[in-house]
Amino acid sequence: MTAPLVLQGQAYWRSKCHNGRLPGRADIVPSEIKSLLPHVILSEVLRDPFDIRFRLVGTKVVEMNNVDLTGKRLNHGVTHPGWQDYWLRIYTEVAETGRPAFGADSYEYRDRDHAAMQWCLLPLASDGRTVDMIFEIEEQDPAPRPGDGHPLLHAGA
Repeated sequence: MTAPLVLQGQAYWRSKCHNGRLPGRADIVPSEIKSLLPHVILSEVLRDPFDIRFRLVGTKVVEMNNVDLTGKRLNHGVTHPGWQDYWLRIYTEVAETGRPAFGADSYEYRDRDHAAMQWCLLPLASDGRTVDMIFEIEEQDPAPRPGDGHPLLHAGA
């Protein structure tokens, strides 16, 4: 990962991990991460069946994705089965393992010629163990190029 805000988000999350326990939503203090807030997604992990509900979506994420996903579920408006499986697999793995995931994606997306971003999904757990939310940072690449994106699961966790 090279995106400064993604790296900053990961460092912040790691600073909240103590004694081998995951941080909870209450540990994420908005006033401590003002520069990150426009790039943050906070999502709720739903179980039986597994799904994700986006609780908060930062303004830069809305702008980058050309849609406000606040209150929506995972894969809202995603019609390509490959992308549906991709995101479901990543969120499921973070929720089940309690380990972060990182990636870089580059694709034609939501009425845009091209979009590229780096991202991280960082697990949160109210009880320190069972993932119930995910703290995500997305940073747009200012010069996207077709074919640059690739998932980097768990790299540098």
